Amino acid sequence: MKEYSNTELQEKLGSRKYARIFLILAFAIPFVWLCVLRPLIMDGGETDSDAYYHMKMAELGPSVFCAKKFPWLTMSIWNDRFADKELLFHGALWVVHGVQKLLHLPTGAPFNIPSLLLIAAALLAFIFAMRRMGVSPPLIMTFAILMPLISANFMFRLIMMRPHVLSIAFLLVTCALLSKGTLRFRMIAAGVISFIYAWTYSNPQFIVIPAFVFALAYCKRDSAKVFWIPAAAFGGVMLGLLIHPQFPNSFIIWKVQSFDALFGPIFADNLQKVSSEMLPMEMLAPKFRWHKAMLPFYIFAYLTLLCFCRLAVMKGWSAIAPHIKATGFLAVLFTGGMFVALRTVEYAVPFTVLFGALVFNEALKENVLVPLRAKPLKMYLVYTVLAILLGVFSSSLNLALTPAMVHPALGIGKWIQQNIPPETAVVNLNWGDFPTIFYANDRNYYLWGMDPVFSFALDGRHAKKVEKLLLNLERVRGSAKLLGRLTNAKYAVLLARRENFVNLLKRNDWKTVYETEEGTVFLLE
Repeated sequence: MKEYSNTELQEKLGSRKYARIFLILAFAIPFVWLCVLRPLIMDGGETDSDAYYHMKMAELGPSVFCAKKFPWLTMSIWNDRFADKELLFHGALWVVHGVQKLLHLPTGAPFNIPSLLLIAAALLAFIFAMRRMGVSPPLIMTFAILMPLISANFMFRLIMMRPHVLSIAFLLVTCALLSKGTLRFRMIAAGVISFIYAWTYSNPQFIVIPAFVFALAYCKRDSAKVFWIPAAAFGGVMLGLLIHPQFPNSFIIWKVQSFDALFGPIFADNLQKVSSEMLPMEMLAPKFRWHKAMLPFYIFAYLTLLCFCRLAVMKGWSAIAPHIKATGFLAVLFTGGMFVALRTVEYAVPFTVLFGALVFNEALKENVLVPLRAKPLKMYLVYTVLAILLGVFSSSLNLALTPAMVHPALGIGKWIQQNIPPETAVVNLNWGDFPTIFYANDRNYYLWGMDPVFSFALDGRHAKKVEKLLLNLERVRGSAKLLGRLTNAKYAVLLARRENFVNLLKRNDWKTVYETEEGTVFLLE
């Protein structure tokens, strides 16, 4: 087989004929992989209960997700000051759900079709970013396969039917558009995307992060005027919240979601406020076992950083393209964030793999520290096979989680619907149960859900009393009656089979009126 120099290989494989093939494979291989894998993992359920809330909002339609009140949560600021944090996301799901019904396609859990559309958007955004930033088509294929498959933890979150998958696509497209073009074009792009993003994701201020980092990277070349780009991004977010069908609630909910939830626990004592002790697990630092599954990603990140340092020494820091510096900074920022909050992996992996693609693309041109660079065809083949092997490893870890999937509680929802009057409040003992029980039965109202911060925003002291009681149900005598008085409810529900906890409550005079594999309904008297 004839061996090509790096330059010859770039010219040959960069031709339109070969480039098109590599770009098609870059999307098709990981997408088909996840199309096969997701239904196997789900086994009739979903990886995360929030998917049920999002799909129920899509089923109920604009009359609910465009409304200014959300009566389904009685102890939440949503009750009378509601603004849909993911308005366009639910609108898109509503359209997809309608098309599925029109074509007589299954609409129940698992929600494979809308989830795979989200995955397709993230993959296309990643490929677009690499292409616009100048990565060669063969490397685009290799790294597009690597991105969704390198880590079981990231793959697990990528296949969730949740808006963060769309958020990944937004941030990648933003970086791609900010990597080149006139200052005017980049300002307009940042402003428009930020406006749309403000209607799509619960923390729209995130879009300002890449805008600011890219401005910082380009300020030497483009002068201080480049900081109009993050200003345009911030302005787009503010305008999106202002020109919103649920204004002024859009600002209120954004403030609660983006600031109270993040800084409330830190400053609660100093501000003489109360905050929840029942924080979402995904917002906490992951445990050591979680990091063990990230080992392939950490090795890749280390090799990428090593190659980048070598490249910077050879070419000089000033010769490194600004978009590579900006992407590298974002990769380091998000990877470091994983040690503070688990959810940061959603951005750490795509940006680190994108940074790797940019660095290895430059290293090939400079003959820097890239194994097998003397045999380019073999190099691309070996790297692609390694990416696929990592995918096999990550997929096997996720397949092992199949028994832990969250299944729709349709049976218990039907019982509540048939035995408890409509619009009667039912206390969901676990706030995390709300999406699942809401999906199963929207005729009744529930106590709290989506995040305890919304309950504390309504009445912090009352929410603290309820939470304290819920954390000590088995220790407080007469806790069922006390909870009923605090919440003005006669029934409580606890999803999933928690036999030990249910038995503890029974010994404390809690009366069960319905028990099943899906959960238990209690009488609060």
